[in-house]
Amino acid sequence: MSTNAIRCRQTSILKGCSERWHYRRGLHSSYSVSSRSQSRPSPEQQELSSTTQSSLAKELLEVTELTAAETRKKDRQHLFERSQTKNPIENYLGHLQTTKHELKLEDIERYKPPKVANPKSPDYETIYNEVISSLMRSFSQPQLRQFLQLYGLPSPHHRGNKRTFAVKILEEKWGWPSLAKVSQDRIDWSEVSERQFYLDPAQSFLLMGKDGTNLLNLSRQYNVSLSFTANPMSLRVTGLKGSLKQIDAYLQTLKKDIDLDIFPLPFSKTLGPDIAQSISRLAGAYVKILDDVKLSISFLKSQPQTLSIAKQLVTQVSTQVCSVMQSSNWC
Repeated sequence: MSTNAIRCRQTSILKGCSERWHYRRGLHSSYSVSSRSQSRPSPEQQELSSTTQSSLAKELLEVTELTAAETRKKDRQHLFERSQTKNPIENYLGHLQTTKHELKLEDIERYKPPKVANPKSPDYETIYNEVISSLMRSFSQPQLRQFLQLYGLPSPHHRGNKRTFAVKILEEKWGWPSLAKVSQDRIDWSEVSERQFYLDPAQSFLLMGKDGTNLLNLSRQYNVSLSFTANPMSLRVTGLKGSLKQIDAYLQTLKKDIDLDIFPLPFSKTLGPDIAQSISRLAGAYVKILDDVKLSISFLKSQPQTLSIAKQLVTQVSTQVCSVMQSSNWC
């Protein structure tokens, strides 16, 4: 085949491809334009402003210059943008639902169980979640937040969700223990541990009582083993973790109940430590000699009579000591 024949054939092929490409592009452009012009304009659409018409013309111009793949890509982008935009109608309907009537505490109190479920019951978690689910199904998030305000409870600093608000009402207003606390309590009442509580002499004496019976009753009440150690003075407790927490709470209450009174001696003569210890046991208050002219009396505010008894005994003993010493001209 000659060179001229080959060139003519190549030119013919290229020309045919070019014609087919222009034909397909023309079909695509015609389809894009016709698809937008098939719907019959409504009277409102006929009254479009010149700005809207020019915008529509610009959009048509952009579409006719896009390939089929680019057109499909742009359509998908428009669909995605519309899906990310909240429907204002849904927002308005939600607003109507939350404001259709003024909320009152009676509206949510109807869902309050007649009594708190037993935290030690194996069904506590199930009952707890049922109450929470009931509140979440019955009220919206804004409504639950409004109930918090009606109860006088502070709203969470973070945005929170329906469960957060429902849990806050159930635990802080209706008095249900949290699931975390119930779970921890179960662990505490199944594991044995040992703990040491540091006490001063006055606290140790008032904990034991006049004859030590208070310490024995404490051991029986909380089912623990109690023992005192010296250097430093402390109370060692062995038992279930739950019992140790109860002992800790008891000691904190005891310490808050202790008060101190400084009592001057009737005569400027000190009492011996043995006499102070005997007065402490008789009175039920801890007597400590400070110097020759005064002493301190530690007592429980819930038992003020022990202070009076201790003062009477100190006065009586001091008088007797002074009488004995007076015969020798020491008092």
